[in-house]
Amino acid sequence: ALFLGWDRKFAADFSFFLSVPVILGALVLKAPKFLALFTQDNCPYLPYFVGTLTAGIVGYISISLLLNFVVKRHLSYFGYYFIVLAAVAFYIA
Repeated sequence: ALFLGWDRKFAADFSFFLSVPVILGALVLKAPKFLALFTQDNCPYLPYFVGTLTAGIVGYISISLLLNFVVKRHLSYFGYYFIVLAAVAFYIA
């Protein structure tokens, strides 16, 4: 998108919007199984619900921070981060 001359903010928003159909598809496929866990009398699955909710909130905050980073700073820092992360992953594997 940047090579096409698009604005950084628009390019970042567009890339995240591309993930919406995949996320919604996973939600449609997994929600019935997840909700079926809560129909039991004794609900030992409350930690799963709290974990899912926490993951959603933290994910939203992380995406917001990442979008702000992409708009305000140069993407080379992000590239260096992934190079180091790939090297660590390669070493572990």
